[in-house]
Amino acid sequence: MRSTIRFFPVILFSWLIFAAGGLLYAEDQSAHEVTRVFSFDMAYMLTGLRHSGWGIGVKYEHRVVPNLSIAGGYSHTIVKVSNSKDIWCATVGLNVQASYYPLAQDMRRLFFSLGWGTEFLNYFGDDKPKDENVSVHEVIGTAGWRYIFSPTFGLDIFAGYIYLLPQTHAYGDVHDYVKNGVQVGAGCKKIL
Repeated sequence: MRSTIRFFPVILFSWLIFAAGGLLYAEDQSAHEVTRVFSFDMAYMLTGLRHSGWGIGVKYEHRVVPNLSIAGGYSHTIVKVSNSKDIWCATVGLNVQASYYPLAQDMRRLFFSLGWGTEFLNYFGDDKPKDENVSVHEVIGTAGWRYIFSPTFGLDIFAGYIYLLPQTHAYGDVHDYVKNGVQVGAGCKKIL
């Protein structure tokens, strides 16, 4: 956590440079209108690999009205929770986000998102805790820039934060094995 806070100004500055570059990016206004987007969230895979497991996340976003879209996401990870005990955790996550695009009527350029998610945790192994089924709720906020390179491919540069609501029944430090905190990255998008 301390290293994340120390590097936050650098990460934020880098994101701002990419977003400012997006303002200079000249998109053709007659290009394909973006109304549906599908993507994989590789952060779940990285979380899984970091804890001797695996993970995957997918997201579908659909424009509801001009400048506004709704997205739904699904994730699944299996991670080892304790190095000293045989405790594993399988997570299934569901989330929904609303995104606002102030600079374009379709889903491109600058966006702001706010959402809610739930991670369902199931512990297993020889030393599993007494409460083996737990759910963790999260509030998600994101800002970013979506580049559209072709009628079928886009790229998001984003920064955001996932806040986990307090949970007393999860094993160990749930912040270590459930995606949370400062999120900065880039994601490839399949335009549908």
